[in-house]
Amino acid sequence: MKIFNNILLLSVSLFGLILTLAAALWLGAHQWRQDSRPLVVSSVEILPASGEDTLRLRLEGQGFSSRTQVALTLDSANRHAIVGSLETLGIPGTLEQVRVLGNRAYLANSRSGIQVVDISDPRRPKVLGVEKEAFRSPWDLKVAGDLAYVSDSRQGLVILDVSDATRPQAVGRFVTPDACFGLAASPAGLVLLAQGKKGVLLLDVSDPRAPREIGRLPSLDFSWTVAVRDHLAFVADNRGGLRIFDLQNAAQPQLLAQLATEGNLHSVVVQEDLVFLADQKRGLIVLDVSDPAKPRNLSELTLAGIGRDLQVHGDTLAFATQTNGVKIVDVSDPRRPRKTGFVQPLRTARGVALSDDFLFVADSRQGLQVAELSRARAGLNVHHSLGDIVTALAQDGPILYAGMQNQGLQSFQRDAEDTLVSRGTFGKSFSAVRDGAVAGDSLFLATGNDGLQILDLGEEGQMRRIGHLVAGGVAHRVVLLDEGRIAVVAAGLDGIQVIDVARPRQPTLIHRLGGLGNLVDLLVWPGGMAALDATGQVHLLDITDPRQPRLGASVSLPDILRGLELHGDTLYVIGEGNHLYLIDIRAPRTSLKKVALAAGTKPRSLGISGDHLYLLAKSAKRFTSQLLIFDLARQGMPFLVKRIALPGQQEFLRIFDETLYLLPGGTLQVWDIAEPAEPREVNAMAIGGGTRDLVSLGSGNLKLLLGRMGIRRLDVSDPHAPRLVRTSVDNISEVIGLEARGEHLLVLDRTSGLHVLTRDDSGGLLPLSTLGFPQNLRNWHVDATHAHVLDAGGRLSVVDIRRPESLQLAAEIDLGTADLSGLAVRDNLVYLAAGAAGVQVWDIRLAEHPRLLQQHQLPWPRSVFASARDLVLVDDYLLVANGDAGLGVFALADAGEKLHLVGSLPLAGFCRRIKVQDSLLLIEAHQAGLHVVDIREIKRPEWVVTVPTRTVVRDFFFEGEDLWLSEHAGISILSLPIKSKRQSVRGRKNLVVDLPVPARPGNYNLSVRRGPQSVELPGILTLSAPAAAEGGLSAVFQKE
Repeated sequence: MKIFNNILLLSVSLFGLILTLAAALWLGAHQWRQDSRPLVVSSVEILPASGEDTLRLRLEGQGFSSRTQVALTLDSANRHAIVGSLETLGIPGTLEQVRVLGNRAYLANSRSGIQVVDISDPRRPKVLGVEKEAFRSPWDLKVAGDLAYVSDSRQGLVILDVSDATRPQAVGRFVTPDACFGLAASPAGLVLLAQGKKGVLLLDVSDPRAPREIGRLPSLDFSWTVAVRDHLAFVADNRGGLRIFDLQNAAQPQLLAQLATEGNLHSVVVQEDLVFLADQKRGLIVLDVSDPAKPRNLSELTLAGIGRDLQVHGDTLAFATQTNGVKIVDVSDPRRPRKTGFVQPLRTARGVALSDDFLFVADSRQGLQVAELSRARAGLNVHHSLGDIVTALAQDGPILYAGMQNQGLQSFQRDAEDTLVSRGTFGKSFSAVRDGAVAGDSLFLATGNDGLQILDLGEEGQMRRIGHLVAGGVAHRVVLLDEGRIAVVAAGLDGIQVIDVARPRQPTLIHRLGGLGNLVDLLVWPGGMAALDATGQVHLLDITDPRQPRLGASVSLPDILRGLELHGDTLYVIGEGNHLYLIDIRAPRTSLKKVALAAGTKPRSLGISGDHLYLLAKSAKRFTSQLLIFDLARQGMPFLVKRIALPGQQEFLRIFDETLYLLPGGTLQVWDIAEPAEPREVNAMAIGGGTRDLVSLGSGNLKLLLGRMGIRRLDVSDPHAPRLVRTSVDNISEVIGLEARGEHLLVLDRTSGLHVLTRDDSGGLLPLSTLGFPQNLRNWHVDATHAHVLDAGGRLSVVDIRRPESLQLAAEIDLGTADLSGLAVRDNLVYLAAGAAGVQVWDIRLAEHPRLLQQHQLPWPRSVFASARDLVLVDDYLLVANGDAGLGVFALADAGEKLHLVGSLPLAGFCRRIKVQDSLLLIEAHQAGLHVVDIREIKRPEWVVTVPTRTVVRDFFFEGEDLWLSEHAGISILSLPIKSKRQSVRGRKNLVVDLPVPARPGNYNLSVRRGPQSVELPGILTLSAPAAAEGGLSAVFQKE
């Protein structure tokens, strides 16, 4: 009987288990069927609200379920301005350009030819005709009358007859083997075709069926685009700047003017006597060309992003950028252009066109986007434009701290209306260092836009700024004359600046010599000096009186020049072309010679030791370099004695005594040249990227690495085994972390280390202490007593911060790997985000012998790129921003030494930064925005909303329902209603949801999500009164 009962009990249990499994399978299949149905929203309606702070919406469509999530976000990207579109998702290739003439838009697609589009109703553009067979890869186009002139990047010029918009036909072409980019068409029957390094091709198209070549405009660097007015051509020549040509005799064009812009010039538009330029560094530049031989700079407007295209229509200018959308600028007063609006397309804005009321954007992957200008100008989100990239934020009650890329650190007082009132600035001394020279205990630095900076080297390991002078231009090089009492600066377009530095704390400008082009290098010998103009001239000056150099002679070279050296009486000059130029300084006008280098060789840097010249160059083979060694002792021309192939793209070389240093990317290579023609590599060390120069600290064993990443000291006591040593620099250049601690503010600067500032009674900031590091910094973790600082070389420094006025290094731990980004610390355990290698757990109880306890590989599908970028500890869990794989949740086991994956959440974009605030997780994702995730049930994180951002976000935090973002041009405050909501599903086609009313007026997106599917309705709701739930909202739905 007992056996029978046991068998019966086992049978019942087994039957129950089978029923449970069957139910689970049925529920899973049912849920899968629900989640697999497409999610569609066809209409939105506002219903009477259940309360003053509630907004009730009814959504109609299909695919709704109890798991459908709905949220509102402020339309910070101004996508509500987009009122029409013509998607190209089903068409291969990239949409490169759009041009508008009357009621027609003409689209150039890199692989799908030219489309003619009817825009008589801009909200509903329709394709009328397509011509594909005549093209290989269209890039740009211009339309004049019944003809469209198309630049095909892989073919040449194609001319279309578009008189019948439904049947555009190719009627003429000019085939060229060189790549083609922008073009311009003249009413005089001339087409100008930009061809990169080949310059600009001039074609006579008076007979469109038989275009013919009649001339060419030379390029200094890379001709991207060209504009034409009357008989004048304006060429955007990348680093060569703007070049203006007279075409009255097109067979023999004359160069009238050349204007370097310091950055990469990509686009040019001319309107009567005004020229508008899109420059990578300076943004929008406006020139007066009423006298084309002497263009005058009228104004500049800094705009975030790399300019791709410009168009002007009346007083409105559209400025298309690579990743930061399209900026709308009022140019009614060309001396004071004003940004009046923007639109952020989904991907990259490749081209733009304007009409009276609409903006047409060529979005690289999403097709033609049509925006209403009145809406583009009416973005209502609160944005504090600070004119600079904000890299970090910290909050201390009503005080907000902002780290600025070019303006140092600022503190603001917030008032009730969210207005930021500046309370104090801890100014940036300098950012990128381009050159340096040493005299006694003083270091003189050329720091680009930050001018001449002077640092005191008297205290071991400490560099404190004691003087500076910003006299205009861009400081590229500095040399010292008169035993260190005179500094001469090559200041780009501002020419030569002569500065009295006899009293380093009070440098004084005593002479300026302009009109020499774009000066980027200087070389001094007894009684003379050479100044290098990047746009093709070498100027020789008499410095018998060092306080007032006099121009002696100038030599023009057909090249973009990079550097020069002197041996005996001969100057050796290199440029972008494959030549080495020789100039005898005794007879410079008649002595020019040149040595041809191998085809495809591009010189980068040169140096001389004894009778040998070392020339570093890029090779014709991609991603390789070569070191060329010339013997200068023989009579006549330099004799090539050795050619050494080098891997990678080397940037520069420097020679000290019998040691040559090469810098490829982030590695310093050391070569012994005791045998000049047989150099041998003796060492290589990682130093991080951005280094521009290597200078000597007097006659000692210390060198300085100078560059975009600041200043670092290199100990070369053993020339074959240099090592980086700790340096403290009194400078804040790139803030990557801020932590407010009462009256103290901890500042982590990428290049200059850890700083402590204190706040005075007025809210200003004063320096208290600084701790430097050998390498550039990546991240940090701060607790009550210590700051753990991670550098680019994989070294973790533990800093005691209990006495802010005297920071103490407690330990240094070498973790042995450089590919680290995120950092979290608990007790003696360190958790690191190691990219594609996953998550690492380290025990650092013994700093001299850290132990790697676990390296957790990320188990995600092959189609997803899992890459641990950042992480944060929450109770007994580790949350990881995991690249394309979204969010990973790991449980801590064995006292935190082991990790187990217990949850995940797929999210759009590439997740790379993560922060936690109360029960919410904020995850910044490239090309998606900012994800807000509810982690109250931490093993089952729930997506709340994705906030689309208009630019790259560097830092962020929540305060109530306000989301503060640091962006490219300032600080944004977004109203984000995240309170609890109620919803009811009425079948699969109706959903009623109660949402909290946002606290701030503006245009709002509606985000609807179910599982991996989501629908975004940009700018569908407009809140016109801050606290009105009824009557204050109007819904506008644009059917897709």
